[in-house]
Amino acid sequence: MRILYISYDGLLDPIGASQILPYIKNIASISQSFYVVSFEKKNRYDAGGSVLLQELNLQGISWRPLTFSMRFGFFGKFYDLLKMYAVSLQLMLQYKLEIVHARGHVAGQIGSFLKLILRCKFIFDFRGLWVDERVNKGGWDLSKNFDKLQYKLFKIVERTIINRSDRIIVLTEAVIDELMNLGNISKDHISVIPCCADFDHFSPHSDLKKKEFRLMLGIKSDDLVLGYLGSIGPMYRFESYVKLVVLSRSKHRNVRGLIVTQDAPNARKILSSLTHSYDQNLFIVASASREEVINYINIFDVMINFLTSSYARLATSPTRNAESFACGIPVICNQGIGDVDKHTSILDSGLTIPDLSDQSLLGAMNELEVIRSKGGLRLRVEAKKIFALEIAEQRYKNVYSDIFID
Repeated sequence: MRILYISYDGLLDPIGASQILPYIKNIASISQSFYVVSFEKKNRYDAGGSVLLQELNLQGISWRPLTFSMRFGFFGKFYDLLKMYAVSLQLMLQYKLEIVHARGHVAGQIGSFLKLILRCKFIFDFRGLWVDERVNKGGWDLSKNFDKLQYKLFKIVERTIINRSDRIIVLTEAVIDELMNLGNISKDHISVIPCCADFDHFSPHSDLKKKEFRLMLGIKSDDLVLGYLGSIGPMYRFESYVKLVVLSRSKHRNVRGLIVTQDAPNARKILSSLTHSYDQNLFIVASASREEVINYINIFDVMINFLTSSYARLATSPTRNAESFACGIPVICNQGIGDVDKHTSILDSGLTIPDLSDQSLLGAMNELEVIRSKGGLRLRVEAKKIFALEIAEQRYKNVYSDIFID
């Protein structure tokens, strides 16, 4: 198999290390030739591009990094799209590639185009209901005519991509029926591969190591740590996490909030606006690299992951849940997020609450000790059956086996 893999996300982005690189290395191992087109932020490429290029070359992966446009808004993104079309078509023709694997809707447009003109095989890695996520995140305001026009246009594009796909990979079972409604695709051509975690990388620390790291942060050994991990933005309900921690202080005097995010200044700003009348020592805010974040997850007693509930969340598979489970840390979520309800029940991995009302948050507060007891080695062992990288890698290979047979 001669394969072209296209991603608008960068291999050097945080998501690249956890959700792209492991899979392309796995796919490359079963291919005759493997080419990758991705869009990299200049500062990240300058810092680590040459090292990654050498690493990928050693594994038989030919990487064509393109520069991600950081300016000019819509016109910058349109320019990126033109580059993606041109470079992808050139690679397909020059190296006589047989399969195009497009990650996400932006790359999916190119995959759909290449399928139309070259009759190659097309795998669409459907990372979510991207068109509707754009609205949820505030990128498109449907009260504005231009944004409304973009929304309608891209819903048509989405349907076209689905209809031209030979295989579609989704993150959740919850979105399958909706995907079949959006386009003409049979269920046996859809594969579910949730966001997984590297269980070798994310692993439990010894009690001694946890204690030492807690002391370094000024957290007592008997403090009940409610953790927050990852981005702060429109799709995440950070303010509900803050409220849960503050409410919990009334029953659990030893509760602490530990926030690990690359957006630490914004986190502190929001905390100042939400908790001005509360003890500021209640929260610790930290930034961490992928290597460092393991230390923080391991001192969580419970990880809190509240997301904005919407139609687009049908397709969401939270990576942070898988990473927490790998470390044996239970999670509290709100209901209606992808397959989270189902996985929480199967794994007995924490709690899903009906909504983010004060009543539901108080219910979660009253269950904190029970939820904490669900963590440990048992949770890690059970979660590994669903969220280990090896499971995802085998499913990707199965997709390629099926499409090759076709």
